[in-house]
Amino acid sequence: MSAPNDEARIKAILERRKSQRNPGGLPWEEVATMLASLCSHSGAALVRQTKWAIRNLSQTDEGEVLTLLQTLALIENEETVSLASAALREPQTLLKEDYAALLDFLGRGDVADEIMGFVLMFAAQGNERPDLKVVLRALHARGAQNFASLGRPFVANSSVEIRGEALGFLYDCDSPEAGSIFLDRLLEETDPELIQFIIDGLVMWHYVAATPGLLSLSEDPAHPAEVRAAARDALANLAADTEL
Repeated sequence: MSAPNDEARIKAILERRKSQRNPGGLPWEEVATMLASLCSHSGAALVRQTKWAIRNLSQTDEGEVLTLLQTLALIENEETVSLASAALREPQTLLKEDYAALLDFLGRGDVADEIMGFVLMFAAQGNERPDLKVVLRALHARGAQNFASLGRPFVANSSVEIRGEALGFLYDCDSPEAGSIFLDRLLEETDPELIQFIIDGLVMWHYVAATPGLLSLSEDPAHPAEVRAAARDALANLAADTEL
């Protein structure tokens, strides 16, 4: 059983961590090492504090969650995988890539990808979450090709940032069949940068079926000159492809 003041000791050490409230504090690695030194008698207290921090993110800095999880990994606590998974599932957490990297370190990177894939499936059913952009970015950064198709519904999201993350994920990790998704979005997209990104994807996938849409785009004065020029260049590239 943990000593009565273990929680107080853990909190005192955590308060020494560099954060917005304490910009001159210690790096999380040093704090995690200090916390690990308590492991001979306070592993249970560390687990309790981690669970509390995950449940009460509105009252704490998320970096505290990550530091506690890193500590549990250092002392090889058996609950580390389940707690890192809980942090990944939590809609309010934004350090998804760090939790996934921790699960990679523990040999359970498959769990990280599966959890984030479930988040995308859940959000695609109309249950949009505040961490959607971060999940798309994390899976993209991990090159999670098996989950890339789950990003397709979000290319039409109302948020330009989420649309951008989804398009980038598909561009780098999805199959050429995603060209149809890009084509469907071509004439619907309103952000000039994303339109040009969509055009790049259609050219990369040699998506000749996009020719009519690109022609319409190239002649539409409602779009900026650079967008129309990108559409003309794409038409030329696709025409060259068909001649090969």
